[in-house]
Amino acid sequence: RFLVDQFEHMIPPIALLPLLGMSWYFFSSEGRRFRFLVVVFLTAFGILLLNPHSKAEYIAAAYPVLFAGGGMAVERLGRRWGRWVPLTVGAVVIASGLIVAPLALPVLPIETYIRYAGMLGVSPSTPEKLQLAELPQFFADMQGWEELAQDVSKAYLSIPAEERPTTVALVGNYGEAGSLELYARRYPLPRVLCAHNSYWFWGVGNTHITAFIRLGGNRDDYAKNYGSLTLAGVHTCRYCMPYENNLNIFVARQRRRPIEEVWGEAHSFH
Repeated sequence: RFLVDQFEHMIPPIALLPLLGMSWYFFSSEGRRFRFLVVVFLTAFGILLLNPHSKAEYIAAAYPVLFAGGGMAVERLGRRWGRWVPLTVGAVVIASGLIVAPLALPVLPIETYIRYAGMLGVSPSTPEKLQLAELPQFFADMQGWEELAQDVSKAYLSIPAEERPTTVALVGNYGEAGSLELYARRYPLPRVLCAHNSYWFWGVGNTHITAFIRLGGNRDDYAKNYGSLTLAGVHTCRYCMPYENNLNIFVARQRRRPIEEVWGEAHSFH
C-alpha cells in the first residue's frame, strides 16, 4: 500500500518526473556527481517501506530532490527533441495540479468539494483505517475544532466562578487538547491536560484540581473514577471525524484517585 499510495498521492503523470529524475542522477554525466542524493532518498524510502505503519506522505519531503533531477532530464530531452517536450510536460503538470488541487488543499466549500470528489470518483479515505463520514480524514481532521472549543467553554462557564481556577479539561487526544489551547485566546476555557503522545510530558501541574471536564464516553465510563458527574452538553459536528462527533461533555468531581498518582501510567503513545 505504501508503494501504491506514492502514485495515488502524486497522480501518474506527475509521478513520472521523479522516475526521470532518478534516471538522470544515475545515467547522465551531469547527474552522476549528485548520485548520493538518490542513495539517501532510497535509504529513507526503504526504511519506511519496511515499517508496516508508514504512510505515503512520510517520504513526501524528500521528493523535491527527484523533481529537480526530473526537471534536468526534461530540459535535456528538450535540447535533443525540441521545445515541445518541456512545454508539453509543463502543461501536463500544471493541468494535473489544477485538477487535483481541491483534493489536497481546502480551496473549495465543503459541499462543493464533496460533489467534485464524487465527479472524479474519489471516495473518502483514511490511512488509519478509521470510520469516515462524508470527508476523507485529511479534511475531516480540519473540521469541528472551534465548535468543540465553544461547547467546552459553555460547560466551563456552567461551573461556579470560584471553582473555575481549579478546573481542567482532561481530554483524550492531542487534537482536542490543541484546539482548546488554540481557542483559549477567543473563548473562556480551562487549562488542558492530555496524556496522548508528547502532551503527556507536560504533566498535571501544581494547581489543586477540583473539577474535570471530560469529553466523550458515557456516565458509566467515568463513574468508577469520579463520585460526581454532571452532563454539561453534547458536542456535534457533521463533517469532522465520526469519533469526534456526538461527544458528551461531563463535569466530573470527587476523583477517587488523585490524577497525580495515576499520571505516570496514563500515557498513550501512538
